[in-house]
Amino acid sequence: MLRVETAVIPVAGLGTRFLPVSKGVAKELLPVIDKPVIQYIVEELVASGIRRIIFVVSDNKREVLEYFQKDEALEVYLTAKGKMNELASIQHLHDMAEFFAVEQHQPLGFGHAVLQARDVVGNTPFIVCGGDDIIDGDVPAARELVEVYERNGGASVIGVVRVPAHTVNRYGIVAPLHDGSDRTFQIKDVIEKPSVESAPSNCAAGGRWLVTPEIFESLARIEPGAGGEIQLTDALKDLLQTQPMYAHQYSGVYRDCGNKVEYIKAIIAFGRRHPVLGAEIEQFIHSA
Repeated sequence: MLRVETAVIPVAGLGTRFLPVSKGVAKELLPVIDKPVIQYIVEELVASGIRRIIFVVSDNKREVLEYFQKDEALEVYLTAKGKMNELASIQHLHDMAEFFAVEQHQPLGFGHAVLQARDVVGNTPFIVCGGDDIIDGDVPAARELVEVYERNGGASVIGVVRVPAHTVNRYGIVAPLHDGSDRTFQIKDVIEKPSVESAPSNCAAGGRWLVTPEIFESLARIEPGAGGEIQLTDALKDLLQTQPMYAHQYSGVYRDCGNKVEYIKAIIAFGRRHPVLGAEIEQFIHSA
């Protein structure tokens, strides 16, 4: 069984839900207290044993990759000023992992973005992450998926969250092969935005997918789906025809930071726990 040491993070989207701010700042770089959303995701991956991180960028959107690259001038300045804590914080960014970028020249879907990383990933399993999805928990979510992968002989794993039954038509929903009541279970299908009446479960794909390299063959083979785009969900359905696949419910809380309300909730949740700011934020919440 091959080890999982690579992740792919599509960050080429325009972030239209956050306009106008996303016109000037990549939505993945919006801050949650003192770190951008994407840094929480990368740190989770590194804590899960991931050493190679591939960003899928658009032709004119490379800010996310640049954030993790070495800034010689800034490091010299901080050293000269004796700002060693600040220096360590930015050196941490480029020392965490090996970073790569591949370009998605046309916005043809999330699955199409993943496909662009094929040559860099190679013939190895890898994790796909949504670029604005934080899983807030004590155990890194990606590590949980890796453990399920290893327990089940190298099978693909979809990270899921349980959503209210009346909202299943907003998500990609997994269908259990047998019993879906446990936190980990084998699946037989993935259905994009089913009706409330026909949904096979309330377990929605939530920002993390651990897939075998055969997913690239599926992505290259499938026809455009919803919105005329190449969808990862459709490729997973195709892969299910030849390989077993599992779902795993995270122990942490899924925070969709591409949604304005959920983004604000994330700021509040992390702010309340902040070692310096937490007490003041808590006091404000109770007095507001």
